[in-house]
Amino acid sequence: PWTKKMVALTIQPATLSNIRQQRRPSSEYASLQTCQRELRIADTMFRNAGIPVFDTTDKSIEEIAGWIVKEKSLLDDTALGIGH
Repeated sequence: PWTKKMVALTIQPATLSNIRQQRRPSSEYASLQTCQRELRIADTMFRNAGIPVFDTTDKSIEEIAGWIVKEKSLLDDTALGIGH
């Protein structure tokens, strides 16, 4: 029931590792191996729960928002300016 309201946002492991390296350089937390493992676990959980997954690695916030609105049918045609 609650999973119908959820979406999962993910990122490529190398990109996540680069972000984490800026926060905590040379740490286990920032290692590529840790990022790969964590993202693999998260992806498995999302897919097992039937939650749609969207890779945000190279997407703008507008693209992410648009995908969520479309995926969850949050706006009708009138709100989108279609079919006046």
